Amino acid sequence: VNIQIANFMKKFTDLLEKDSRNRGIKIDCYTAPEVDAAQLDPRALHQVFLNIVGNAFEALENVEKPKITIRVSKLPNLIRFNIHDNGHGIREENLQDIFRPFFTTKTEGSGLGLNIVQKILSRMNGSIKVESQPGTGTKVTIDIPEERCENG
Repeated sequence: VNIQIANFMKKFTDLLEKDSRNRGIKIDCYTAPEVDAAQLDPRALHQVFLNIVGNAFEALENVEKPKITIRVSKLPNLIRFNIHDNGHGIREENLQDIFRPFFTTKTEGSGLGLNIVQKILSRMNGSIKVESQPGTGTKVTIDIPEERCENG
């Protein structure tokens, strides 16, 4: 499906607004003007973002001035999504395991979220990279090929 990325991101952040307000989390989303449309499955992309932002929400518990920043930019033939939070961060020894099925450091959670995200993105020929420092937060970078629909 050909989806307008800016429109998709606006709808997605609107959907999060009540939950983020209740948690006191500020969400800042910016889509660069040159980011247009892409051939993507909106439900799959929605699932990816729900997982990533859900993790960020949890990482932001008991953090002063909790914030999630989402930046969408265009690279040659790619759309890049940067999701950055100022949460607790992930310890280095856990970073290598976060995509492993059933790996979790949470008291509740299946440990399947990021594994599923990775599978969804690989079906889209996309990629995900996670950088994190304990105490400073986590940055998730998602790259998805910009496959254009010529007639639509």
